[in-house]
Amino acid sequence: MEFNLGDVIKLKKAHPCGANEWEVMRVGMDFRLKCNGCEHQVMVPRKLVEKNFRGFVKKLDSELWLWYTRRLWYITILYFPCSS
Repeated sequence: MEFNLGDVIKLKKAHPCGANEWEVMRVGMDFRLKCNGCEHQVMVPRKLVEKNFRGFVKKLDSELWLWYTRRLWYITILYFPCSS
């Protein structure tokens, strides 16, 4: 299963606030997910996300994904320049 930053996914179990839609903030061995109901962020192992995954609510298209990653790259360069 391929997840990208900015995707909104639906999981099997709801958050205590009642929402079960999550925005993907970080992808890797662990996922950082942000609840769309209360904005709470959690780190969850990839295996658990893939097990409880029920579908995409909103998936970023390739053009938007490219814009999003370039913007993050520029922000990283501006705020964290390499020291020479």
